[in-house]
Amino acid sequence: MVNPTLLCPICGETYQATEFNFNCPEGCDSLPETQYDRYRTTEHEGIWRYLPWLPVEKPNNYKKTPLFIENREFNRMVGKDVVIAFHGYHPEIGADLDTCTFKEIEAVCSLRYAAEQNSDLAMASVGNTANAFLRHSHLESINTYIFVPEKTHEDLFAVEKSDNARLIVIKDASYSDAQEIASRFCEREDVSYDGGGKNIARRDSLSTLAYQYQEKYNQMPDHYFQPIGSGTGAIAFYTGSKRLKQNKITDKTPRIHIAQNEPFTPVVDAWNKKTRNLEQVDYNPLDRTYAKVLTNKNPLYSIRGGLYDILKETKGSATTATKKEAEKAGQKFKEIFNIDLYPAAEVGLAALMKTDLRGKILLNITGAGRQKLRQETKAETPEPDYIIEKGDSLNVIE
Repeated sequence: MVNPTLLCPICGETYQATEFNFNCPEGCDSLPETQYDRYRTTEHEGIWRYLPWLPVEKPNNYKKTPLFIENREFNRMVGKDVVIAFHGYHPEIGADLDTCTFKEIEAVCSLRYAAEQNSDLAMASVGNTANAFLRHSHLESINTYIFVPEKTHEDLFAVEKSDNARLIVIKDASYSDAQEIASRFCEREDVSYDGGGKNIARRDSLSTLAYQYQEKYNQMPDHYFQPIGSGTGAIAFYTGSKRLKQNKITDKTPRIHIAQNEPFTPVVDAWNKKTRNLEQVDYNPLDRTYAKVLTNKNPLYSIRGGLYDILKETKGSATTATKKEAEKAGQKFKEIFNIDLYPAAEVGLAALMKTDLRGKILLNITGAGRQKLRQETKAETPEPDYIIEKGDSLNVIE
């Protein structure tokens, strides 16, 4: 078991992580950075090639990685020099993520970390994270408890649901409700709250995209572009590029660009007003937003070390896209690649097409290929293990 050393970006305190408690002992509201030795790779496959820069001691059996795609027709369509980081399912091109999104990479590392900490795990999701844990919890001998709003249950699927994963569907709930209930469930002994982007295992696993890109292209891109819910992926790529620069492997820090789906655009609105403070949203964004996975009311924006600081430091940008723009972008992508994009990935592509950027761009296609997966596998929506109301006792969950 590894006890990672963390650095608080506010007070400079270094301290040891305690299971899933990553908070600064001085009480700072910050995203701590994991401190690692110098960069080196291993002979392991997948993200475990970068095991010395992950907060776990040993790998599990997961060996997949995203795929980098370059396509002239696509670049002519967007009018930019783009490399695609493809997270999805399309075996003909070597893409084999069978939950179809980048959340799969996060899940396997978080599961490994939890197993080494001898802790069961609970989390909230509106889709992609749930699918990743439902499918891959079998990699470790712990129990996982996955809380989802009823409105998003029909969006879930698994090629094969893990026997040690429990799916809890919450009636009339928002994503924030699911987060609160999952956190409350962790008051019981030996269950830890996964913590989303505050979880160093999830962030550091996504940082491997930067290491993978650097190994392939021997440089960092000028820009990194991604649609965001919590913002974990964008933060992780920035952190990965920062580690590479600190280790003198690259001299470039990419500008970070993020996108949200109208009408739910609190991060874009705050950034364009040049404020760290987010305005509260008084409606359930699941009712109004095309890309439901982008409806996190508590993104990692205001917190020190979060999106506000990263956008400011890298001179980044924040852009919106409508449902109509997203669907149009997704259709153009399908015409070129014959691959269906997830709504969130469509939002990212549509926003990129509206943004004036020069230089090499890495676009994170965060999810794709669900239609093909359903055609070629036995993927289906899993039945809930429990259906609860927001006010119900959680003692019924075993």
